[in-house]
Amino acid sequence: MIKTLAPIILASCSEIRKKILESSGIKFDIVTSNVDEDSFKCDISHLKFTDQAYELAKIKCSSVSILYPDKYVLAADQICALDDENVVFNKPITFDVAKSHLCSLRGKTHSQNSGMCLMKGNKVIWEHRKRALIKMRKLTDEEIEAYLNLDKPYKACGAYQLECNAKHLFEHIEGEDDNILGLPLVPLLNKLYNLKIISLCG
Repeated sequence: MIKTLAPIILASCSEIRKKILESSGIKFDIVTSNVDEDSFKCDISHLKFTDQAYELAKIKCSSVSILYPDKYVLAADQICALDDENVVFNKPITFDVAKSHLCSLRGKTHSQNSGMCLMKGNKVIWEHRKRALIKMRKLTDEEIEAYLNLDKPYKACGAYQLECNAKHLFEHIEGEDDNILGLPLVPLLNKLYNLKIISLCG
């Protein structure tokens, strides 16, 4: 049994990040940040995509850490992008926008860029950036529509959910699944062990 030695907060409303962290056996609470992402994204749009993801995670982490200074606060974010075209794909929300995103990605290699931040007392004690490259098959319109009706990935960056059926869309993946899902678990666990926040010995 994994023992959690200090209180941890996940500053995220993402269901998949919650599931990834739960899979590690760590005990944690969830407090959603109230950061206005859209306005902040404009301010950081000149940065590399991995840095954008980190800065988004950092501002969310800080907004919660201020409220809970005695607890460790973790936040993560991700940016899906066509690097060569400098195009970012946010959550599509609707079927039509999701279809447009997948039509733009098909037959091309895009990146999923994740950033993580761990704070205590509103001070960064650890940060992490990671990039994965994914090549999508040359999907037909019919395949795209069938996939969207299957997973309904309207709140996922890139308009696909790797944890469900999205692997059917890809020709090649270079990177770890949990990084593409937005919470690279192994580097996070290593840091939590180094900081003696968790223990394997109970």
